[in-house]
Amino acid sequence: MLMVICGAGASRDSIASLRHASESEYLWRPPVTQEIFGRSNFLAVAEELGIEADDIQRFQASDSIEAALQELCDLNTQGSVKQVMAIRWFLQIIFAQCGELWPNPTDKLNYEILIDKIEANATCSFPVCFVTFNYDLLLERAFSRGKNPIRFDSLDAHWNQTRYALFKPHGSVNWSRQITSPLFEGYSSADQLALAKEVIRRASEIRGFTSLYNLQTEYASSLKRPIAWNEPMTNAMIPALAIPVVRKADDGRDGFVCPPEHIPKLRAYAEAATKVLLIGSRAREDHFFRLLPKDMNSFQVGIICRSRDEATDVACALSNTHGIRAKFTAMSGGFSDSLDGDEVDEFLST
Repeated sequence: MLMVICGAGASRDSIASLRHASESEYLWRPPVTQEIFGRSNFLAVAEELGIEADDIQRFQASDSIEAALQELCDLNTQGSVKQVMAIRWFLQIIFAQCGELWPNPTDKLNYEILIDKIEANATCSFPVCFVTFNYDLLLERAFSRGKNPIRFDSLDAHWNQTRYALFKPHGSVNWSRQITSPLFEGYSSADQLALAKEVIRRASEIRGFTSLYNLQTEYASSLKRPIAWNEPMTNAMIPALAIPVVRKADDGRDGFVCPPEHIPKLRAYAEAATKVLLIGSRAREDHFFRLLPKDMNSFQVGIICRSRDEATDVACALSNTHGIRAKFTAMSGGFSDSLDGDEVDEFLST
């Protein structure tokens, strides 16, 4: 069974004609983690949500944003809890807007091209499982624009399709969780931004969340209208996103931030995988990669990064860190370049 795993590099390099575009040319190009506090349009969102300038400067100066965010989370003070809550909405808004404003309507997403290649490959058996660590909705958009459109318009639809499954272990910009306490009075009539700011202000008072996830399909989160509540929830909500930290233990389920019913389905797909195509990921998500088969003679892993050298480094990480024994194929270029050539076709067909 084929599993396709997408990291931040896959969304960043998601339009072939814009593969060399700079952030100054396209401010809403999906960022990798190290870029999320580096653009003027992102910083305007951070400022409006009350993320402290000192924290932003520290993130910008850090060699690892994941480590800097880990330090903030570990403080566990009233102020740091408030900052972490603000960062949740910051991530929801900027990645939702990247999904809306980065794609050129006339350009085909690389995800669409990959799906076409999978469909055309006679050796690929279905269902095919996609796993993305990205919060954006670019994969959902690609599936909705195919010859046989698939719409992930319910949480169950992510795993009960006949041809494709889509899992998002680190959450999604259109997923939220309801706060159990305290009750936010007037939540259903409040302005969404005002409600989000109120939740941020009172973050240290929050004592828990329901296990139910809520899916918003009516609009994309923005600074004017973040997703802070929608029916049928009976209290304010918070974005269901994993903060990008070193230790992924964001919600008590081993780092997974997704509907609890998705996890056993994802495990089953991971255990059944015989071929994996890894795109734009550094394979640092230990909680996920430990699910993959460890030693199978027939297990194949194709790796797409910015270069063959980076892909080779990821293969070493999968082998040395995660104990995965497989036939590794390090491809020569990024997502766009690999789709232009024959490497992906050859990997799918062998």
